[in-house]
Amino acid sequence: AVCGIGLFLGIFVKFEAHNYFAKLLLMAAIFFVTLMPLAHDTSVTILYGAPHSMMYLYLRRMAVTVSLFILSGLLYLFKVPERFAPGMFDYIGCSHNIMHVIVAFNFVYHYNTLWAWMEAHKYQSFGYLNE
Repeated sequence: AVCGIGLFLGIFVKFEAHNYFAKLLLMAAIFFVTLMPLAHDTSVTILYGAPHSMMYLYLRRMAVTVSLFILSGLLYLFKVPERFAPGMFDYIGCSHNIMHVIVAFNFVYHYNTLWAWMEAHKYQSFGYLNE
């Protein structure tokens, strides 16, 4: 539900500078979409007994991904550089720019995480795949 609301807001609602709640809902939707593979893999591990070493690899990398999303959201929400030096970060180095750089890095890191997860799946046998 949160994902649907956030995506609706991102597509159909024009964000205004003072509308932080709508921005927060959109960031929460992106955050929950990131957590969906983690919830799926946790349920597979519990139900079918997937190897724990792969799960821990994924959990560590997902912790970094989630932490970066939270960091970028907080920097953007609280206008961190602009708040401490007004007028200095109007165009370059503002919280919006920093948020985009962190999110872009995070997408690349998340892609590499999923690629490593798929590569590890090639060489491991799971009971639920052999049924």
